[in-house]
Amino acid sequence: MKKVISLILTVIIFTAALAAPSYAATSDGVHGYVPCDCNDDGVVNMKDVLLLRRLVGGAAEAKDVDLLAADCNGDGAVNMKDVLYLRRVIAGDEEPEANNADGKYRVGAVSFGGRNISRYDILIPEDADECMKHSSGVLQKKISAACGIKLNIIDDRADAHGYVIEYGYDNADEYGLGADGYRVTVDGDVTMVCGAPRGALYATYYFLEKFVGYRFLDNSVEYLYEADRVDTPDGFDDVEVPKFVYRAVSDTAMKEDDFAVLRLNAVDGNGSHYCADRRYGGGVGNLYIHGHSYEYQEAVGMKLDEYRITDLDSEEAKEVYRTYAYNTPEHIALAEQYRLAATQPCLTSDVTFRHIMALNYMLYKERTERGGEAGVHFTTICCSPNDNTAFCTCPDCKAIYEEEGSIAGTVFRLSNRVAAAQRELIPGVGVYTIAYWDARKPPKYTRPEDDVTVCFCIGGCNNHTYDRVDECEAAGGNRRLPNTAWDGSTTPSSNVDDIAYFLEWSELTDNLHIWYYSCSYGYFATPAPNVFNIYNDIKFVADSGASGVYFEGGGGLYSFEYLKDYLASRMLWDPEMSEEEFEGYLDEFLMIYYGGGWENIKEYLYIADRTGDLKGCWTNNFDWAWDMYDKDYFASQYARVCQLFDGAIAEAGSGECRERVEGLAVHAHFLGLSATYERDFVNGDASAREEYSRRYEWLYRYFDERGYLEGVRDDGYRAAVFSKGRGGMDNMPKSPSDIRDTMTWILPGYTGERS
Repeated sequence: MKKVISLILTVIIFTAALAAPSYAATSDGVHGYVPCDCNDDGVVNMKDVLLLRRLVGGAAEAKDVDLLAADCNGDGAVNMKDVLYLRRVIAGDEEPEANNADGKYRVGAVSFGGRNISRYDILIPEDADECMKHSSGVLQKKISAACGIKLNIIDDRADAHGYVIEYGYDNADEYGLGADGYRVTVDGDVTMVCGAPRGALYATYYFLEKFVGYRFLDNSVEYLYEADRVDTPDGFDDVEVPKFVYRAVSDTAMKEDDFAVLRLNAVDGNGSHYCADRRYGGGVGNLYIHGHSYEYQEAVGMKLDEYRITDLDSEEAKEVYRTYAYNTPEHIALAEQYRLAATQPCLTSDVTFRHIMALNYMLYKERTERGGEAGVHFTTICCSPNDNTAFCTCPDCKAIYEEEGSIAGTVFRLSNRVAAAQRELIPGVGVYTIAYWDARKPPKYTRPEDDVTVCFCIGGCNNHTYDRVDECEAAGGNRRLPNTAWDGSTTPSSNVDDIAYFLEWSELTDNLHIWYYSCSYGYFATPAPNVFNIYNDIKFVADSGASGVYFEGGGGLYSFEYLKDYLASRMLWDPEMSEEEFEGYLDEFLMIYYGGGWENIKEYLYIADRTGDLKGCWTNNFDWAWDMYDKDYFASQYARVCQLFDGAIAEAGSGECRERVEGLAVHAHFLGLSATYERDFVNGDASAREEYSRRYEWLYRYFDERGYLEGVRDDGYRAAVFSKGRGGMDNMPKSPSDIRDTMTWILPGYTGERS
């Protein structure tokens, strides 16, 4: 009889719960979870009372209840007091305690299958490495910043209070994740199966983007979309394994953890000390220097010879390494003494080989002593030509050039010799060599060994995409910068030869990387208009067999280089994305980085792209502003360009977005004022001259307020307006009334044509 009465009461209570008016929970002023919404269904009603009573009575498990929400009276405990309090809330006698009512957090709630993230712990395995531990800490911190919920990190499932976000390793290689991939599933628990050593890091940023709403443009610029609730349903399952084994972007790679947020993994130059930082899982790539290593190897080797040091593990050898292996004043002086900055060493000489092996061994020892593991945290050591075309002309070298039909014959015979020696001396570490300048053409007979990586430096044409060599053929190539072969013959620079060479290399080796030149090296304020090339170019090299890309940019605020870095990073992770996805990333970057007027910036991008297309073939390493831009077309569009930037500045607000738009406007006005100087200032009417003078004064004031008019100012690669290598800034105007063609600021004697 008692059971029957109990059943009747239960039915009555349940029916009343369904019929009773419910408290409609909203996210207005409530973040992280909805107080009193014990079952996470979005409303507070008698269902929550029943669930809470079952929990307190022991009939429900903690994992079935949002425990933060169940603490209805906010006293830090869940008990019958909360049941009574919740009943008064439903009756309208109490208001639920609000969490973070000041609107501190941008995300109201994050949930999985309707379960609030407050029900979860972060679970890592007991044997988690430093990268996974670091990654779980990043996840904890970013979730807390998004919605106010700080999850516990545990290493024993028995300690979980409910569901878990679980990290694990693909130890059985079930999913073929390699070093960087991951599989993420949602089925009650959230599971992230990770490749080692870096998969956990990339899975973490995937989680934050996919499930929380973060976007990371680099380590200093992040954005979080506002949302009342972000829910991922059960059944979610995604596997991501990057197609490129080697992924590097020069402005971001391995600097702090920029490379992690953009899912890069490769080492750039002296930043390679991160190879020994296990928090980031190390990096694929070289020790110490990324390219042009002969100079450093010769400098150290010659000093070892001078001091007659043969024990490379001695303190004397280590002192030579510390003094001359890096870009120290001592090293620079020694390089100049031996003219290493302007020549190549003899690549058939035993002395050159000995010098290379000496420094490579010392680099290896230095990295391993700092915790780096060969073959895991670094995979190659560089053995690459210096940045010039002065290759050796001794009889032995010339004989190889003639036999192989290319200077690459000596470069890659030496690389193979070094690789063979390293297998004995430095096991697990291969050789990285650049096919550069006159060594771009593959040799007829020498095939790179399996542990030699070839990085092909494409330097043909930066205007036309790699998949459209017919456009270079139609344009006739760049006759200003001809290619020179080993025998002295020349051809116009274009992608016709360079892509043919690249495809030949792809047949010779599976370890083929691309060195991609993005920025204008003449002047950062005349950026190369090639943003849209990135999609076709990177997709082409991926489809053609390349296993890595080094994307070299620079110039920052006054150009689109940060945008290019971001788009390249996305493409390096997923070169098979659609054009619509690529454009989505482009739009998203512009919106986050430049603010409310971002669509104006996008329209300007198309104008700049069209201006470049009209010039035929050009090479951004060497060409000047009006070699890359059609001057007449830019002049015809300058009035519209002014409208676009005025609008973008007005809508950007007063913070960082405005600074970025104004910085970007520098190059647009620099080019526009040069293009329209004769038309609007010299020959224009009073109205045209007045408008020109106003724009000119704005540009002058911009530089003056930042101290750029005092002469050459070296603020570093990212901040410089003009490259210090070509013309400098000594010819800047002395006052806003010193009105002249802006191109004369950096090209003394400029008269409207190439100077």
